[in-house]
Amino acid sequence: MKKIISVICYVILLPYIFGKYIFNLRKIRKISTQLQYGNNLYNAKRYEEAIDYYKKALRNTTINEYEAPLYKLNIAKCYKKLGNNKDGSYWLDDAISEVKDDSEMVSELKKQYNAE
Repeated sequence: MKKIISVICYVILLPYIFGKYIFNLRKIRKISTQLQYGNNLYNAKRYEEAIDYYKKALRNTTINEYEAPLYKLNIAKCYKKLGNNKDGSYWLDDAISEVKDDSEMVSELKKQYNAE
């Protein structure tokens, strides 16, 4: 009986777990690539295109509480560079809402937004 259970674990469960790991790894690489493209476009002053890549990264991930505000800050900075302060402020406020209980993080987000 133990052998049957062991075989079931190796034949059914391990590929399932390994498959989920590979899927998540591919998803992380895709998100990382989108963020890198966004950063490259931002540095090239192609802000509208950078916004698209940052938004794709936000949609394609289950991001943690520390990553989301940073992606949203990048979007806010792009809008600010385009002279669209209304949308820039919206995205900054959205980023701040993610960390409103962390005053140090709120200050840092505001500082980064105003530094540009």
